[in-house]
Amino acid sequence: IDLCQNLLKIDLSANKLNELPDNFTKLKKLKYLTLSVNNISILPEEFGNCKNIEVIEMDNNQLSFLPATISKLKKLTFLDVSYNQFYELDESWLHFPKLKHFNLDYNKLTNIPSEIYYSKKLEVLQINFNNLIELPESIVSLENLNTLTVAQNKIQFLPKDISKLKNLKTLILTGNPISQEEITRIKKELPNCSVYF
Repeated sequence: IDLCQNLLKIDLSANKLNELPDNFTKLKKLKYLTLSVNNISILPEEFGNCKNIEVIEMDNNQLSFLPATISKLKKLTFLDVSYNQFYELDESWLHFPKLKHFNLDYNKLTNIPSEIYYSKKLEVLQINFNNLIELPESIVSLENLNTLTVAQNKIQFLPKDISKLKNLKTLILTGNPISQEEITRIKKELPNCSVYF
């Protein structure tokens, strides 16, 4: 790694990695990081020092938490942590001013922190196949959100001000215990959105 400090892109997918080396954080110019399909359960605490990262793909690992320093990644636009072991999200992980696409599919999440609104630029939010009971009211502050997929959870109601999501074009709710009354309300609140129950 000491000889590769000018790297912009690394793909270490499907390498049976358990962890990243500590000196990984010397890659200050890195923009694209792919760690998909490994056995990584922990990231170095200094992970946030790679401040130029824009895209992170860490799907299909064993992660259950991220280091708090990840909030330093202010240029991050795409984050995929699907197929991991997350039971909860720390609010510090949600302070990404440029994040546009966040994939949390196939984890064990029971809630999404209200601090999700810090990711103001978010356009696509995927939280399918988790254990969500509800979505935070603050999600309606994500005015750029155009795709929200929360299929196969335990959600019965959406936030009461869901109509504030004016740019929402696709909403996937299949496999949730939503009543017919709530379905009618959602369709009325989001007339320009394709909603799938």
